[in-house]
Formats: sequence, structure tokens, C-alpha cells
Amino acid sequence: MGRDPSYFLTCDQFRHAIRRGLGRTLLHLKHHPQTVYEHEILYACMHFTGYDASVDGLPTAYLWTALNWSGCKQRLRIPIFEALLNATEDRAWWQLLEVTDQYARNGDEKALDVLRQRFESNPRDDLLRGIGTILRRSRANELCFIAESLGKRMLSGEINATGHFFQQYFKQLFKQERLDEVLRPKVPSNEAIAAFVRCVDQDTSACQQERAANRHESESTRHPSRIRNTLVGRSFDDLLAELVESNCQPSIGLLRLWSRSASKPDILKAAAYFRDAKDEFAIKLGLSVFPFVAYPLDPQPLIDLAMGSDERRSHFAYLSLHQVRHEKVRAFYERLMALRKPSRYVFGLLNHNFQPGDLRSIHRWLNDFAAAYPDQPSSDQIEDLHRCGSDLYDVCRKQSVSEGNGAVYLWLFENMACKLCRCDALKALIDQGDANDETLFEATFDADAGIRRIARRALLGRTS
Repeated sequence: MGRDPSYFLTCDQFRHAIRRGLGRTLLHLKHHPQTVYEHEILYACMHFTGYDASVDGLPTAYLWTALNWSGCKQRLRIPIFEALLNATEDRAWWQLLEVTDQYARNGDEKALDVLRQRFESNPRDDLLRGIGTILRRSRANELCFIAESLGKRMLSGEINATGHFFQQYFKQLFKQERLDEVLRPKVPSNEAIAAFVRCVDQDTSACQQERAANRHESESTRHPSRIRNTLVGRSFDDLLAELVESNCQPSIGLLRLWSRSASKPDILKAAAYFRDAKDEFAIKLGLSVFPFVAYPLDPQPLIDLAMGSDERRSHFAYLSLHQVRHEKVRAFYERLMALRKPSRYVFGLLNHNFQPGDLRSIHRWLNDFAAAYPDQPSSDQIEDLHRCGSDLYDVCRKQSVSEGNGAVYLWLFENMACKLCRCDALKALIDQGDANDETLFEATFDADAGIRRIARRALLGRTS
């Protein structure tokens, strides 16, 4: 297993580790219970510090372990409960609910009361997240409480009681025997419960048939999504004529398949049309084609758009430049790296313009970036990190010489907020043989279950 490190973390190191879900957080708490940074644990419980909760999931088990191993679970429960009742930011609310759910699962009656209060007062579309914990108790009064609360919202129009989704969701949550035993007897005397039961009992087949008919009608029209497949294999001249006839504006979704199947002469025609653009239509067409196929002419028009003030144009111009090998793109990269804060798209410019020695300047940039990255980043700063990191990973994977890549992968693993990016970086470290035993051992305590599995398999392979 290699040397036995002390796993001691300073407050700054602990703050970074727990907000990224690194295993060293738990190892510090395990080996140094006398040095507990309670305020950092509380912050991590009250704020989602990942990239995308819908993809990454929430680090609930990791945070619950931190609360237990730190010995501050009881001291922090009331601040956590109060934060849940007052939370307004969507991701923070979801994470607080999951942590409070852990208290409730472990017999904390106060936590259950807080979940009930939050559910009862929550006016938002994601109110259904709080139901499962309360229903797990399977008590008759809890079932009635949920049904009555939802029924009131159905009667007020807050919930679409005719929706197929809600019907199926409620059927999964409320077992039929409990529905018959507990709720149906109350239907005559409770209007709200009656509304809920009607929702569960309703026949949604007619609604589904209507949606299917609408879908068929849409498919039979010249809607852009229908036109997309008819464009494959067409000449550029035919493509233009079809777009004009259909009154369709060019878009990424519409032209992706065409651009990947188009002949070289047609790509050249599209490039010339974009280069000589005299209207918005021509610019949109170029920026919809060349993120998928290399722009074959002088890339200066794309560079100009990338540096422009129109964010949408700039975004697709950068994506197009990521496909191009050209000395002007290389010079553009060097100019951006000389800036104190280069664009989030800067590393993608190296996809086809990488040179020996680039990793040295990248290492310096990463160290400066990490030093300047705030403890509480904005959504734009989180997106900057994600875009730079994912592009940098792609650049490193494409290089035939891997020397120096290991340090980049390790930085990405320890600093990226996105679970998928961290998984990819760890796999790359292992593939190159740059993941030492200490890194893998720490990763077996990571917040992400996938990373823990990867690390365990790698360690097992070394001992077998």
C-alpha cells in the first residue's frame, strides 16, 4: 500500500477536499479526530459544490460519514434543519433534504418533522422529492398527510391532476393495499384526499393517445426535426434551397448530420458561403456546420467571431476553431494564454495545434488557476473550470507522447467539480501507470461510488 501518510489536512486543504469529494477528507477525520473543521463540514452539507447534481448525484453518503466520523453530527443537526426550512437555491435545497433524510432514516423524529414542514410549505415543482422519506415510515397518518397535501394542490391547480407522470409516480409510492386500507375510507369526508385518489385512479390512456396523435401530426409536417434526416447526402445547393423553402433557420441540431456526411466540394462551398457572409442566415449556417467538420479556409472569420461580444456566436466559433489545424489558430492560442484570464475554450484550440513544451505552460496556468479559484465560485466560474478541464483532458488523451500528462490528470482528478471528468482523469492516471498506491487508497474513500470502484479494482490488480 506504500507509505502510511499522516493524512493531516490544514483548514484550507480540508475545505478544498470536502468540496471536491476527495477521500482524504474522511481519512483526515479518521486519523485526526481532534482536528475537526466543523464549519467546513456544515458548509458542505448546506451547499452543493459539484458541477451538475442531475448527472453527478449528491454526495449524501460521503457527507453522512463525515458527520459521523467528525463527532459533530448532533451539534450540526439543528443548523442543517434550519437551513433546509429556509433554503431557496435549488441545488442547496436538494442536498439539505438528502442530509436531513439521513437523520430521519436513523430515527431522528425532529428530522422527520422538518421534512414534513418543508414539504407542506414548498411551492415549487420539485416538491415531490420530499415525499419518499415521509412515506417510508408507512404510518397511516403520514400517508394521509401526504395525500391531503397533494390533494389540496391539485384542487388549487398547482399540480396537474390529469398528468400521466403524477399518476404513475403516485402509484409507485402508494402501495395499492395501503391506498385501499388507509385513504379510500376518508374519501367521502375529505375533499383533498378524494382529489388525490381520483388522480391515482384516473384512466390516462386517452391522454396518452392524444399525445401520440399530436406527435404523429408533428412528424408528418415539415418541422425542422423532420427535415434534418432528409438533408443527409444532399448537395450544398440543395441544402440551401431546402432551408429557404422550409423557412428554417440553420442550427446545430439541424445540420449536424449533413455536415458529417457532406462531400469535400460541398464543405468548401459552405465555407465560402460563410466567409462571404452578408447576413445572419449565412453566419448561422457556418457556425452550425463547422463545429463538426474542419473549416477548410483561412480561419480568420472564425477568430474574429470568437473574440466578438456576441456570446452565442463566440461559443460556436470557438467550437469550430477546435476542429482546425492552422498557424493562425496556434497564434490565437498563444495570445489567449498570455492573458491573465484566458477564455474557457482556450485548450480546445490545441486539439490539432499541440506542440512539445505546451504542457509546461499548461502546468503553470493550472497552478495559477487553482490559486485564484474562489472558495465560493459563481456559476460562470464553475463552467469555466469544467470547460477548460474537459478540453484539457481531451488534448492530453490525443497526444502520442504521454510524458507530463500524469500531472495534468492528477490535477483534474483533484480539482474538477464534475464527477464524470474526475472518473475519466483517474482512469487515465491508471492507464498510464501514474496513479500511485496512496492516490488510489485515498480514492477508495471518495464521495463518488464509481471512483471508489475504479480505485478498488486498480489496487486489487496490484496485489493479485
